Amino acid sequence: MALRIGVISDTHLRGVPQGFLQGLKKAFHGVELVLHCGDWVSRGVLDAMVGQGWEVVGVAGNMDPSEIHCVVPVKRELELEGIKIGLVHGWGAPGGIEARVSSAFQRVELVVFGHTHRPFWGRWGELWLFNPGAASGWGNPQGPTVGILEVGETLRASIVPLKGEAG
Repeated sequence: MALRIGVISDTHLRGVPQGFLQGLKKAFHGVELVLHCGDWVSRGVLDAMVGQGWEVVGVAGNMDPSEIHCVVPVKRELELEGIKIGLVHGWGAPGGIEARVSSAFQRVELVVFGHTHRPFWGRWGELWLFNPGAASGWGNPQGPTVGILEVGETLRASIVPLKGEAG
């Protein structure tokens, strides 16, 4: 049985509206872990997600204040169900981000990232790359989205529309 993981990035929230949390609870129903790819923008987002009972593992992004940088790193590696995963926000212009985030890690099979606000699931050379898009919806052609990652004998990922108000 695969481990079901919620993936979120680019929340860009200073406060956490109840509608946003309700949408997140629906999208992340049944997840065992949540990965946040940065640009939380406030510590309140982390606190609200933990308050929902989720185990949250995240990284800081380029828009995050020191209150985030002091509790989460800018990149991290983890191993889940035998799959080595790199987690990073991303940086620079959207063009070429795949090469940049891939080069941030040496021995991973999957890189989960954000920054571009555009969902992506696919191969980049030998690596799988996954970007859930922007939970804020800003700059995301699909509107607000999050992702579901299933890690087991195989890797599967899907983009999920986020229903609810982001603020």
